[in-house]
Amino acid sequence: MEIGSGGGFLKDLFPQTVTSDVLNLPFVDMVCSAEKLPFADNSLACIMMLNVFHHIPRPYLFLDEAQRCLIQGGKVLMIEPANSCWGRLIYTRFHHESFDPKAGWEINQGNPVSNSNQALPYIYFERDKNYFNDRFPKLRLNEIQYHTPVLYLASGGLSRKAMLPYSMYGIVKFIERILSPFNKHLGMFCSIDIEKLNVDKK
Repeated sequence: MEIGSGGGFLKDLFPQTVTSDVLNLPFVDMVCSAEKLPFADNSLACIMMLNVFHHIPRPYLFLDEAQRCLIQGGKVLMIEPANSCWGRLIYTRFHHESFDPKAGWEINQGNPVSNSNQALPYIYFERDKNYFNDRFPKLRLNEIQYHTPVLYLASGGLSRKAMLPYSMYGIVKFIERILSPFNKHLGMFCSIDIEKLNVDKK
């Protein structure tokens, strides 16, 4: 399933995907909160999220639900803002959403689109990783991969016009490949891979 689908296109690529959003939108299969998923225990193979985790008011409730709903070996796969030197500079100075890596595990409830802390993935899965491991014993953080230092900005993101024509896409991708050894410092986004184990972690 996908959480926070909005007007996305994942279902076009994977027709079996169940799309959902907290808002009643015409292109989603169901309306539900990530904090209380309407699925049976051990019934989901994968939960996918694109820039959604940092908008959930109480993400620990979502992780409780993921731990409950996923089958053994099932995964949570998400792409989120990265707390790299470059990403932190852009998010704190040029982005309208909050980015506070010193904050706690919750954000204020309200507008599900604008209320956020873009640093929540860093807080949960890097800063407080040991607490995450203790709090969610059946979830294992497999990997956090930083990426996309240039392409998002060049595309204009979600709210601005593209800074470069589409014909430059290949060149920008080539530049990103050259910069990839420095993604931990330059990546604006990170891909997070979390897996449900069959037994409590030792």
